[in-house]
Amino acid sequence: MFELPNGTILGVLDLQMTLEYFDFPRIFTCKNSTNQAYLVLSTFDDEDSCGWLYLPISPKRLNATLCGAVTLRDAFREPEGGYLFTVETFVGRAPVVTHVFPEQLSDSDLPSVGYTLNVAVSGDESDGVLTPKTVAKVYRRETFDYRIFPDEHTRHEVSARKLGTILSTTQELIDALGQTRLGTPTVRGPLPPELLQKTSVTVSHSFRGSFGVQFRASQPNDLFDHSLISDVLAEFSYLLQAADSEDLLSNKLHALKGRVASKYRRLLKQLFDINSGLSFDWGAVASDRGGEFSLSREQVRRAYMIVDRIDIAMADEIEVRGQLVGFNSRTKRYEIRATEGPTNYAGKVADDAKISVEHPAIGDFYIARLRMLVETQSSSGDELIRWVLVGLNEA
Repeated sequence: MFELPNGTILGVLDLQMTLEYFDFPRIFTCKNSTNQAYLVLSTFDDEDSCGWLYLPISPKRLNATLCGAVTLRDAFREPEGGYLFTVETFVGRAPVVTHVFPEQLSDSDLPSVGYTLNVAVSGDESDGVLTPKTVAKVYRRETFDYRIFPDEHTRHEVSARKLGTILSTTQELIDALGQTRLGTPTVRGPLPPELLQKTSVTVSHSFRGSFGVQFRASQPNDLFDHSLISDVLAEFSYLLQAADSEDLLSNKLHALKGRVASKYRRLLKQLFDINSGLSFDWGAVASDRGGEFSLSREQVRRAYMIVDRIDIAMADEIEVRGQLVGFNSRTKRYEIRATEGPTNYAGKVADDAKISVEHPAIGDFYIARLRMLVETQSSSGDELIRWVLVGLNEA
């Protein structure tokens, strides 16, 4: 079983990037609590033990090695500090760490002459920020960049409250798509913890050039480069490709079912509120997936209006007989008191609502057709129910 040799002179180690993988990481980087980075190479393994070379390395030297400017063999043959470590890890026993000089290394333990890595580093080298495609290959985790205000490259700030809602709504949309991919879409109630674990994403960092953040899947893909979240991001990309086409959006959302339409509508609403478009750069582990997708602010506005109508059209409908206690044709708001029970229904009037009465009168009795929109938080199951008026007839 692969484990880092913590509790040694190397320090408390944390795995950073997996550069080559076969059964377990063969070439990878790690870092200790004092920020010392190591480039690590597997030299042998059997049922009971594994051998490794741990090379202390600076950020600049590491970046030069990752992008192929320094061969992997030269990196280990010419360590910056003049030394490196051999490490042996065992099943059920403490690891053994030995301080060695490069001339003590056997050629059989080193990569072939001229062997280089090819990991493209983007942005400031000192920051070490990698493109989504590179991160996905290195960490074997689905990765995507999210850019808000993609057309405003000098904007580096956004409301904390709005950003928080956009990030949480994105996670909830991913959760909803994950439930649909498993074939069990529901409109109401909390989602199973095992599903939420598979669809969980983390924010690794933010970056400049419009306002952006990078998401990474919490779990790596399997040995066949597959994961549930990879399928989810494919569905997400299809929604973005549908852009503001009513036919494409309608077909897609009706096929996805469940709570996807309400979650996507909410995401578009948050972007619409801050007058922003969206850029989505997906780096996939599998070579046949991934890509760049975007919506302009005008496409966001139109898509929101379309998805809002679709969400209403897909909702469950009830018929209520009651007294009209509020109606505003300008703001498109209504309130009706049901004749049976103390329930009051209030909310917005749908744009395409069928109102058979020319001038609805406050105090008169009507038969209202209402559609129930449910917004559910994925983890807690907390629900917000909205009733949309889609029809009003004389009682």
